[in-house]
Amino acid sequence: MSSLKIKLGDLKAKNGDLMEYLEKKLSVKGQLVGDDIDLPDSGLNASTVKTYLKKFLHANGMRKNHRIFVNKGVLKIATLETEDEVK
Repeated sequence: MSSLKIKLGDLKAKNGDLMEYLEKKLSVKGQLVGDDIDLPDSGLNASTVKTYLKKFLHANGMRKNHRIFVNKGVLKIATLETEDEVK
């Protein structure tokens, strides 16, 4: 059985909260593997998971600083550079 992988990037500290949120919303049990979360692909669509990731980021005030990329079953949460970091 295949799975969806979520690469947390610098959100490793929020992995417990994120796993709990996704389990509640998607009714699937995620598994923490290193710094990534693996979700069983039991009919899950990557775009559905991406939507819930965006909602989680928004609810925690992190949506403006992060972006989610999807590539072949891997969802990557990337941190955007702020204007202060660019200078």
